[in-house]
Order: sequence, then structure tokens, then C-alpha cells
Amino acid sequence: MNTPAGRTPEQKYLALTAAKSASASTDTLNTLFAQLKPVAPAFLVGEWVGGHFALPAVAPDVAKRATVDWVSRKVAWGKVFCADGSVEPLVLLDHGVKVVEAEFGGVVSAAIVSDKLPFIDYLRYVDDDTVAGQFCVGNAMLAKFLGIPPLHFFIKRRRAAKL
Repeated sequence: MNTPAGRTPEQKYLALTAAKSASASTDTLNTLFAQLKPVAPAFLVGEWVGGHFALPAVAPDVAKRATVDWVSRKVAWGKVFCADGSVEPLVLLDHGVKVVEAEFGGVVSAAIVSDKLPFIDYLRYVDDDTVAGQFCVGNAMLAKFLGIPPLHFFIKRRRAAKL
């Protein structure tokens, strides 16, 4: 499906992550994420790395702070997705994580869930080597304690692909 500007949602999402100084509003990211296709957990088998859009500080004016900036250093927030559905961390110590299918925004797609922490990463297809993610903290008090918004966006690419 082409958008009025002639670019697909996948192309627009990639464009937001390509420029070091690129930024996008939360509304823009929500809209694009909702238009991306689902991915099956089996699609993810292998090693993935990526980065995330910077997290605006949680403050009383959080509703006014709708802009997030791409982290240009694109840290290696890596994971290895195993065929049995388990997920092994490359950077963060988050054992007890698995990939499952879950519904989000009316779309059933792969999602990363933790046995220990109240979060879910919902994933959508961008291209054969790229997935977009929306990180959702399921506990507002925890999000506030961590100083992060309850929702934010990230991208993962197969380790063999360039970031």
C-alpha cells in the first residue's frame, strides 16, 4: 500500500531511523507502527541488534512532550531468538524472556514477553532484515520509577545486516 507521498509505511519508518538528527512525534510513530505488517515468531529466529528512539523523561508535562529523537549511536540492544521461542540476551540481563504471538492494536504479531518484568515488546515487519518494535511497560508506577514513558519505539535488524 503506497501512501499519498508515494512511500510505504515501511519506507517512512526506515527514513526516520536513517538520519542521525531525525525525529518523529509519538503520534507519527504510532500511526506508522499501526500500518506495518505482522511478523511470526519463526521469522525472528537468529541474532538481532538495534537501537531505540530516545526516551523522553516522564514529567508532569509528558503529554506535551510528544517528540522523540532517534539514538544516533544505535546501541547493540541485541537478542538471539531461538526456534523454541526462547530469547537470549546479548546485552541486557533479561533471561526468562520468550517470543509469542500477541494482539496489539487489532493485529496479531510476534511479541517479546518477560516472565519477571511487566513489559511487552510488540514487533512489526519493516523488511526481511528489519523489525519495528513498540515497548510497553505494563505498570505505570514502574515506568515512572524508571523515568521512562509507558510506550516507546525501537528497531531491530538481523546481526548480519548493517545498522
